[in-house]
Amino acid sequence: QRKAVEALRRGFGAQGVPVLIRAVEKGRASVRLEAIGALAQIQPPAPETIATLSKAMRDTDPAIQRAAAAALGDVGAVSVLAQALKDPDNNVRRNAVRPLRRVDIRARSSSDPAATKAVVVALADALKDPDGAVRRAAASSLGAIGPEAVDAIPRLAATTMDPDPSVRHATIEALGRIGSPAAVPVLVQALKDPRTGSLAVRALGNMGPTARGAIPALREFQTQNGPSHSGEVEAAIK
Repeated sequence: QRKAVEALRRGFGAQGVPVLIRAVEKGRASVRLEAIGALAQIQPPAPETIATLSKAMRDTDPAIQRAAAAALGDVGAVSVLAQALKDPDNNVRRNAVRPLRRVDIRARSSSDPAATKAVVVALADALKDPDGAVRRAAASSLGAIGPEAVDAIPRLAATTMDPDPSVRHATIEALGRIGSPAAVPVLVQALKDPRTGSLAVRALGNMGPTARGAIPALREFQTQNGPSHSGEVEAAIK
């Protein structure tokens, strides 16, 4: 059955979609996973493909849920994934975050800035999610997008004070990776918080000359925190 799925993908393309959809809906677990992967590779995706993958995101099998979410990222279904980020099920929302990064990769390869913007908006909204794992993944994904995620900086600024340490860490790192001048005052403010000070030092250093205006704040941080942080501050300033 798995070989049949592969043959349908390779030899029939869009003609094989109805059969692959039936395999997703009725096959055994290993066949369903193969069929989901095959549907993700048949471009452009048919509307019924998107509907099937969206339904599979809410399957009882966690492996099917994850595979369907990843497939939606591969076919560029940003609106479906953005909607999934509002699902009451924590697992659905968790599975929806990282595939949005796949949408962004696809959008860049096809020169589709509108899709990247939609991804950034969806991820910025996810920073308010009640689940810490979703917030952390959203922050990390925004950092991976880099400079194109500049519009998310106001939301990331609020997340620097998140009660979850892993979310704060991901947020500070993301601000450094985005590398925009707009991130500098946010990171300077983060220097004043003992929970995020060292993280902000590294993030500012990673930004390079863009963060040159933060040097006085880094010197002040160095003075207030003594020799234990002197090396990392000097490295950042250099």
